[in-house]
Amino acid sequence: MQPERLRASYVKLIELYTEVAMDSKWKEERAGFIAGEIGGAVIDLILAGMVINRNNIMELLDAKRRIVGNAVHKGFLRDAAIAVRKGM
Repeated sequence: MQPERLRASYVKLIELYTEVAMDSKWKEERAGFIAGEIGGAVIDLILAGMVINRNNIMELLDAKRRIVGNAVHKGFLRDAAIAVRKGM
């Protein structure tokens, strides 16, 4: 195999590996943010003296989503509410 073709194949392999590794790391971080939002909602309910149930957690997450301005944060809150709704 010619050195140029070998180098091109090697570069593609590195790009693919980097893409997979980044995707895996992002999924782990995303799951952590979602879990943190759900846990924070439960703590807020405890501090407010409210009953901890799915409906109250979803309402709290939806209310927080309407307040925050960051689009990424809104996405995490939406995904957290979906996870609670579906029981994931």
